[in-house]
Formats: sequence, structure tokens, C-alpha cells
Amino acid sequence: MEFAVKYHLLRARPYVLEPRLKPLAIMGSPSFASGHTLWAYIQAFVWSELVPDKRQQFLDLAYEIGESREIMGIHYPSDEEAARVLAHNMLSAMWSNPKFQEDLEAAKAEWE
Repeated sequence: MEFAVKYHLLRARPYVLEPRLKPLAIMGSPSFASGHTLWAYIQAFVWSELVPDKRQQFLDLAYEIGESREIMGIHYPSDEEAARVLAHNMLSAMWSNPKFQEDLEAAKAEWE
């Protein structure tokens, strides 16, 4: 989903449209949506299933990862919001997948 959206929309990075921005990194892919943010939220929610008492810390970290992409000058705020929405859609698909549920239950058993 991440790269399907990125390469369908081909949104330029902020520093491409505003040359005065000095990004901390130059990325080789389009901006929309933020892949780092997408995967941070997916991991935060999955890890929350394994360690429920750390849920808020995982989500806070995912938010900070997204925010850091903006601070670095390589994403817009809307890239982060889109990533959260895509993460929700991907998680919905994952949670309805019997193989994912089986693997998640095995991970829970191993974690305990």
C-alpha cells in the first residue's frame, strides 16, 4: 500500500518545492504518505497486542517518528496523517487475516 500510494500520487517532497528548505536527508521516493510513520504505527499497534501496558508509549513513539519526518524537512503534516490512515487500513486487513491471527497468537504465547 505504501509505495502504491506514493508512486500513484507522486507528491514532491517539501524541499523540492521550496529550495530554501535544507532537509536533513534527501529521499529517493515521493512524499505522500510517510512510510516511516506508516510502519511505526503498524508496529506500535501490533506490539501493543503483545505488551498492552506499553501501548501509550508505543503510540507516542510512533507519533514522534512521524513528527521527526516533518522536522527533518522531508514530509508535510498531511503525509503523516495519511500514513496513520493507511496504517489503520492495513491493520484492518491484517487483523482479518487468519494467518496473521495465528502468528500473533504464537507471538503472544512466546512473549509470555
